[in-house]
This record gives sequence, structure tokens and C-alpha cells, in this order.
Amino acid sequence: MIAEDGHEFVRSFFDKLITTKKVDGYFDIAGKLSEQESVSVRFFVALTHQACAPHYELIRNLKENMATNVGIIRYRYRCREYLKDALGGDDYEVCKSSPVSIGITRRYDRKEFLEEVGTQMKRKFNELRLTYWPKARPRMAQMKLGHRDFHLEAYMYRDRLSLSLDVEPKKKRVKDSFIRELRGLSRLKREVKGLRLKKHGSKGKWARIGLEIPNPTLDDHTVRASVKALTRIYVALKPQVDSFAD
Repeated sequence: MIAEDGHEFVRSFFDKLITTKKVDGYFDIAGKLSEQESVSVRFFVALTHQACAPHYELIRNLKENMATNVGIIRYRYRCREYLKDALGGDDYEVCKSSPVSIGITRRYDRKEFLEEVGTQMKRKFNELRLTYWPKARPRMAQMKLGHRDFHLEAYMYRDRLSLSLDVEPKKKRVKDSFIRELRGLSRLKREVKGLRLKKHGSKGKWARIGLEIPNPTLDDHTVRASVKALTRIYVALKPQVDSFAD
């Protein structure tokens, strides 16, 4: 359960800590965790002294035979990280817990993913105007540049994610003229892996400069990759879009 949604586990864990005021520097710790894709954690089960004392051999055998990563904390007036063995010695080894790596990247549904990509792009470039289609269950986030014939787009197909600058003029000659005058595409292709120019439409009126990610996992990693690709496309081509549209 935790491994399936590590992001929610970590969020709930820190929410509990901050409400009980158990951690100083909460925001510093949470900020560092948000930059990572996984976190190393140890799991323990707390047992009373009365539960441990008569069952030391059983607990030790279970730990050895099950090869479990879960440690033990024995409680007797305070927490202790050892059990008393048959001779009265302190056995720390039986209480040890091995660290487990838990992925903590957030998982999104399609609507949440497109909205997160759109929101981050809007945060970077306030001039963009966001629209989603269809509104109820969007498959597309469109980021309009202020020019009628040009926009950035993130489109979710059934088996792939498309990230692009789209040229959609009413007249084919406008698109052809922009493509002829397009500069720096070779350099941009080196910077953005998989980038290519596509010409679409039954009458060839529109074109798409972008890339596709096959069968994407809708998580924070893909959000960051999408925003990075769209940003590079936008920064590289916007001067030409502005000069052409003007």
C-alpha cells in the first residue's frame, strides 16, 4: 500500500508530525523531500515488555526465518531498541530494521496531470493563457501565446503524450511561410530529444513542432520532463513567432 502511493504516505506522515509539533524545521525537510523521487525509511513494530519477555526465542526465529525488514521497539517505561535474551543479555540485532526505498513522486490522473503541466508553464510564463479540452475530462492543455495562429499544447492520446508548438492558421500559405522562415530548428532538435516537425491536416493548413512520449507514467518526473520540453520549445521559437505574427 505504501509503495503504491509513497507521495501520499510522506504527505500524511509530515502532516501528522506538524500537527503534533514533533519536528523542527518541517518546511526545510519537506522541501528537500519534494526534490527527491524516493526516500529511505525504516519500519518498526512496538511491543510491550510483557509481550516480548516470554517470547524472545519465538521472535528471534520469526525474524531469522521470515527475513523481514521490520524492526522491533520494546516498550517498558520508555522505548528500547533491544530485547532481553534467555541469559538476560541485551540483543540489539534482533530489533534492527533494514532501510527500504519508497518512491514518493506524486501520481496523477489525466486531468490532474494536464492541469499541473499548464499551471507550471503559466507560473514560468505569465503571458500564456490556459484552456483545457474537453472541460470535464480534458485530453488537452492548450497554452495560447497571444497570437491567433500559434499555441503550445500538451495532448494525451491513449498510448502517448504529445508536447508541441502548433501552427494553426486559417490559410495554408501562412503556415508554409512560417516553416520556410523557421530558424534554429536543428539546434533545438539537439537540445530536445525526439523533437520533429510534422505537417498535418487534410489541406495541410497546420503544422506541429514537438515530441511524443510513448506510454507515459503520469507522475512528477513526467511533469518536470514535459515542462522542460515545452519551455525549451517556447523560449527557442517565441521570438520567431512574435516577429512573424507582427
